[in-house]
Amino acid sequence: MRRIRIFCNEITGSGFTVLDRSNAHYVSDVLRCGPGDIIEILTGDGRVYSGRICVENRKYIVKELIPVETNSSEMPIINLFTGVIKGSGFDYAIEKASEIGAASVTPVYCEYSRAGRISSGKLERYVRIARSSALQCKRLYPLSINEPVSLADIFGNIPYGNNFFLDVREENRVIGEEADFSRPFNIFSGPEGGFSDKELEKFRHYGFKGFSLGPNILRAETIPLVICSIILYEYFRRNG
Repeated sequence: MRRIRIFCNEITGSGFTVLDRSNAHYVSDVLRCGPGDIIEILTGDGRVYSGRICVENRKYIVKELIPVETNSSEMPIINLFTGVIKGSGFDYAIEKASEIGAASVTPVYCEYSRAGRISSGKLERYVRIARSSALQCKRLYPLSINEPVSLADIFGNIPYGNNFFLDVREENRVIGEEADFSRPFNIFSGPEGGFSDKELEKFRHYGFKGFSLGPNILRAETIPLVICSIILYEYFRRNG
């Protein structure tokens, strides 16, 4: 039997939820589910419920919700701070970061950013991409998409954890033995033009550690996938 999952934040105390228009369309028209079919509801915070579809007054309702036991796997927390990418590149970066297990993506305006400001509509599209990807790869909660920030804002509020920036000119290779997997990884990568010399100086001034992914210059949208893969490989190599 196929396993259908959707994200739905509103679970009532009476054990049912009314699907919004988007979820109702997805369940009925895309997945071809109807009354009596069993689906799973993900609340976005790791909880999962199983329930039965009903249609009342043209509304799709999932009733008889019961908690589903899930196995939470230990994973390093990877927060990506990615220079704003032009065109569909950011769509790809978000989709792949979600699939491989990153916790969050924060778009960052840098000196060499070629793309314009991210509109609220575009940010909503990024959220939809993250949710769709989470369902496809069976994540219990979607990749978090944060509001865009400028790099200057980052330096004014240094995040807690392993703070790394990526640049092809750095000699260090990811990831050194100094990485602490009990803390979040905050990974900063630039836009198409990379980081400016001034930005690199700022990173070093505030104690960020610089790394290179090798001599080849990667596309900005490829970097999140590569760095997440390296961190996960190193994590599982050390922890078995």
